[in-house]
Amino acid sequence: MPVVERSIEINAPIDRVFAALTDPRRAAEWNPNVIEVRDFSGPLEVGATWRQTVAVAGRLQHLKVRVSRYSPPREGELEVTGDQRARIWTRCEDLGGRTRVTQGMDFAPPGGVLGVVGGPVARLMAEREIERSMRLQRELLEGETS
Repeated sequence: MPVVERSIEINAPIDRVFAALTDPRRAAEWNPNVIEVRDFSGPLEVGATWRQTVAVAGRLQHLKVRVSRYSPPREGELEVTGDQRARIWTRCEDLGGRTRVTQGMDFAPPGGVLGVVGGPVARLMAEREIERSMRLQRELLEGETS
């Protein structure tokens, strides 16, 4: 499975950053590929689930998401099944009023010949998506008041 991981620093406290980034209802604020989040089973804890519709390369994918690890304000991890299989994680580190955020994913590329050709393209798309989302996260969270 390809693995993509990136880090960024956000000028905001770790508690606020972690709470925002792990709230599935906020995902569309920084990821324009997220079309819909529904059926959130809350509260946010290990075992919580929801359904999510995303657009990937112009195609809608219907996903089921489950929280597999949740240790506020440091670490959260999701298992994704449905039209795509993936593991997505968020880790936060306190930098004294600022927060270093590391986000990553490993995912199953398409199978067969399509996977051989499409796997590297899928990885590049995932890298760009994470980088874009993290820049938006920083802009939004640094712009919010405490």
